[in-house]
Amino acid sequence: MEIGRLIERTEECHRRIALEYYNHFSGQQDQLNVVSILGEYPELYARETLDGILSAAPGESADERLLRFLRADFSGNYVQDQIKGMAEELANAEGAATVTLGEQSWPYRAMPVIIANEADYDRRGELEAAYLAEMDRLNPLRRRIFGKLAQTMGELGYPSQIEYCEKLQGMRIRPLAEQMRRFLDETDELFSSRLHHYASIAGLAGRELRSCDLGFILRARQYDGMFASDDMVPSLARTLRGMGIDLDNQKNVHIDLEDRPRKSPRAFCVSIRAPQDVRIVLKPHGGQDDFSTLFHEAGHMQFSAHMNPELSVLYRHSGDTSVHESYAFLLQHLVSNPVWWKEIMREDPGDYPAFARFHRLYFLRRYGAKLLYEIEFHERGGGEELAERYSEHLTRANVVSYPRERYLADFDRNFYVLQYLQAWIWEVQLRRHLESSFGESWFSNRRAGDFLRELWNDGQKYDVWEIAQRLGYEGLDISQVQQEITA
Repeated sequence: MEIGRLIERTEECHRRIALEYYNHFSGQQDQLNVVSILGEYPELYARETLDGILSAAPGESADERLLRFLRADFSGNYVQDQIKGMAEELANAEGAATVTLGEQSWPYRAMPVIIANEADYDRRGELEAAYLAEMDRLNPLRRRIFGKLAQTMGELGYPSQIEYCEKLQGMRIRPLAEQMRRFLDETDELFSSRLHHYASIAGLAGRELRSCDLGFILRARQYDGMFASDDMVPSLARTLRGMGIDLDNQKNVHIDLEDRPRKSPRAFCVSIRAPQDVRIVLKPHGGQDDFSTLFHEAGHMQFSAHMNPELSVLYRHSGDTSVHESYAFLLQHLVSNPVWWKEIMREDPGDYPAFARFHRLYFLRRYGAKLLYEIEFHERGGGEELAERYSEHLTRANVVSYPRERYLADFDRNFYVLQYLQAWIWEVQLRRHLESSFGESWFSNRRAGDFLRELWNDGQKYDVWEIAQRLGYEGLDISQVQQEITA
């Protein structure tokens, strides 16, 4: 099949799969039915198609950049096709699973929010134990998925997923891992001190800290009075208006905040068809985290909603997702910006920005440890003995004992952990560029909005390193984010 027709079929398939994921994970559809949809597009997942693309040379229908995207996309298609049945089985099992404690039961996916909101120390531990037991019950299926993935990587000629992601997607996995290893060493003492400070504020002074207490500490109830739920979307609209974006009249975006029992607690933005149909799914649970999460997903949403519709679907829905995540963090971090508080909220944020820096420090350390663990996981073949190594890596980063049951569940596909880390690093550099060009209140400057819309217009055609160089940087520099969050 010619490349042009393959790209058309790719967009059609993406649209249907994205809608299926939206319906299921927003809690509006019990079963995830991806396998039946993919069955209608066999040519997109066939080894014959992949081999043809891998051997194709640049020509009229695809230049070298588009071919590079095609190689990565169709390799990913082939890999996902090998595990699609098991992946669908796992999603449906998680959607149907419940966690029971005493006479009460909750949907499995709702447990992170329930645990974070539980104020009683003992009961919080009991809830996590029940949640972990259910998580562990699903681990055999996760092990089968990872085993099949490793087998498929070998069939494609890659020793592990590390080489697969580095060669096909241009990821710089090991160099960033070394930066994160140093970052962890240099922030150990600071993080431990700040963790115990905020644990004390949360009423946990003198108590043994456990992984379930981290969510409670980060829930930060002490700031709830600053974040009124009925002002969440209006404050986002006021912010976007300053950049020349009228959220109320954007017909191509939708924000889903409805509370449904089986709605995923993990917020997400899904582009059914960027830029024409972009949706946010969020299950609010109160406080500062809801605001941060909404603004984060709104960054994804606005990026997708402003892409050039004439771009290839590959440049709109594939590529370096560090780019996508960097715009999400750009808006998210406004919520802890004192200048934003003064101009948009008309209030003094008090010590909230200091807490937000601790929050970011926690995530950078957690994801740095995850990157080191995931490298080791794939290098060593992902056996059950890696559960102990997961616990060791995450315990070191979080300064609390981390449960081994999470060693397979705490994954995002294709080293997405690296995309998050690159985005955290690049967001600071991008924000400093905006501040130097348009002032500290760049978010209230229409010209800054025009500048971002020009970047957004390209979708993910260029990776985060190319964008950094375009704006005058040599590349990604972790020292800038480190200076900011350790201040």
